[in-house]
Amino acid sequence: MAFVLAPLGLEIWLWNRISVYAVHSRRYIQSQEFKPFVPPSPASLPKAAPPKTYHRTRRWTRRFLYLALGLGAAYEVDQHFLYASLTRSARTFWLGLLVATDYKINFRPHPPLADSIQALHDRNAERLFNLLRTNGGLYLKIGQAIAMQVLSQDLDK
Repeated sequence: MAFVLAPLGLEIWLWNRISVYAVHSRRYIQSQEFKPFVPPSPASLPKAAPPKTYHRTRRWTRRFLYLALGLGAAYEVDQHFLYASLTRSARTFWLGLLVATDYKINFRPHPPLADSIQALHDRNAERLFNLLRTNGGLYLKIGQAIAMQVLSQDLDK
């Protein structure tokens, strides 16, 4: 089988590449006598370094604890001095988001997460009723006023 050689420059370049790989792939033989591994004695070891401290972890742990204490204190003040007004407002805001999202997703001819539009109205009416009953007080009176004047028969039930 005969090979047609390329111009002389390419041939020299290829030969240099092959010889570089051949040099790097040589195996070297140890010239020293084999000695099994023996662990060093404790006296020959250097002095131990101090343990590493994780300042960032400590900082975030401290921030988390401050946040937890602050939220706990705010909850206690809300329960004892503000008559749970912040809790009621948060509960109302959450239900508003939930109902708005539910209607946004399911208010179409064939709702994906409800059997029908009627089932969607019933489910949200039940949620609103539970919110008004849980919040109590003025929320019940507002719910009665809305039921008498504004809402459909589904929510009136």
